[in-house]
Amino acid sequence: LPILASILQKGIDAISQEEHKAIFNRWMSVKFEDRVDYQLLWQVGFAGTLILVFFALWTNRLQHEVKHRQSVEHALRESQQLLEQRVSERTADLEETQGRFRATFEQAAVGIARVAPDGRWLEVNETLSRILGHPRETLLKIGFQDITHPDDLGTELSLAAETLDGKRDTYRMEKRYRHGAGHFIWATLTVSLIRHRDGAPNYFISVVEDISARKQIENTLDRFFDQPMSLNLIARLDGRIERVNGAWRAMLGRGEDELVGRNLLE
Repeated sequence: LPILASILQKGIDAISQEEHKAIFNRWMSVKFEDRVDYQLLWQVGFAGTLILVFFALWTNRLQHEVKHRQSVEHALRESQQLLEQRVSERTADLEETQGRFRATFEQAAVGIARVAPDGRWLEVNETLSRILGHPRETLLKIGFQDITHPDDLGTELSLAAETLDGKRDTYRMEKRYRHGAGHFIWATLTVSLIRHRDGAPNYFISVVEDISARKQIENTLDRFFDQPMSLNLIARLDGRIERVNGAWRAMLGRGEDELVGRNLLE
């Protein structure tokens, strides 16, 4: 504004006094006495015009900013509504997925557990509680190490350490658990490790299947198979030997490693 006023003042100074009066008389019907300062009136009128122009421009800009702000607020409301809708949909999907997982977890025919990296049970299903013969409350206070047969513990700890170190993604083994009644049962254990997004171990998913009945049958067959007065062997359909008992080995005078894998017709 100071620069604009200076320019205007220079323009006004360039007009003679007579021209001032002629312009003023043309636009004003009221006559003033000679003592009226026409230059001052001209400046005041021109300044008023500039103020009106400036006010109009400022008002227009203000209206533009208001419209822009309203447009931004409208876009933000639409974005927020869309975000809320997506969050609601994702939440519903997550709840549905969790519901299916929970149903699978509880109704599975095998034992399932979430196990902490240090071996503590974090969550167990009813089937696992029934297989192991321990209430859930008891299992959640201990770790798998506490009820694992001593002869199997070292193997499992080694496999779990390899999984935590990233040397393997999962492991599977047959092991014995101490039942709540005091005896040991046989089970097939399958374990996978779930990690955090940064790769740090989160928890194990353990699936336990009771194979005690199968082991009992195998033990009975083993006792029958190794009868000293019976010639017993197991062979595949193609005739290859898988297993021979001591009586066969004694009669043929060969070790088991010499017979297993050979064909009966050879």
